[in-house]
Amino acid sequence: MRGAPGRAPRDDEPVRTVLAGTSLAAAGATFLVAERVAARSWTAPRYSCSGRYVSDLGVPRRARFEGREIWSPRHAVMNAGFAVQGLLVTASGLTVPASRSLPGLRVMAGVYGLAMVGVGVFHGADSVSPTRHTLHGASGSLAVATAALAAMVTGRRTPAEPVVGLARLLSRSAGVVALTAGLAVPVAHGSPVVGVVQRSSLYAVTGWQLLTGACLVVRALRPPVTAPRADGAVALASNHG
Repeated sequence: MRGAPGRAPRDDEPVRTVLAGTSLAAAGATFLVAERVAARSWTAPRYSCSGRYVSDLGVPRRARFEGREIWSPRHAVMNAGFAVQGLLVTASGLTVPASRSLPGLRVMAGVYGLAMVGVGVFHGADSVSPTRHTLHGASGSLAVATAALAAMVTGRRTPAEPVVGLARLLSRSAGVVALTAGLAVPVAHGSPVVGVVQRSSLYAVTGWQLLTGACLVVRALRPPVTAPRADGAVALASNHG
């Protein structure tokens, strides 16, 4: 992505871009690993990804909530995963150079980070504290909405080269899927596929984080492309990312 006109690139830009991309990709990977570890420990009865909320994996006590029996032995792993995912996205937003960012993305990264920490601190399906359950839901909704908006914003520009164009299309698509599926979760509540609907939203977000993080790293490490100008001089090709 291009920065502000006339902004000279800093010497540490490639390093900062790699760090930002690595942090963003690590955020998505952290969520997936934490979810898998917590789900595998839930064996009585076996955890159902299609019929259970992800939030159930973070409930810290044995409980019965809205007809669901809940017991997640490794709830701490899931809650830590929520918080670390959010903090890594915030770190990525603060690290990425201005020439690789767009207006508002740093703020979105900060909001997402705070929201995901809220998801990890305030547990869902909490029959003891309805307030915690409400705060958990509000934090999760804010995180999904912010991530979906960020994905659509980063994918809004006209493609300049085929591979970049595909990445932007996937980015926009991830944002649309995350937002649409997120809005559909209340409709699917109580159904045997509520977990599928919710994960469609969450996996769209994590997929976007993995894709965008990888793109940042690859473009930072790729050697500069040179092209001859009309007058015969050689100039660095414009950065289409």
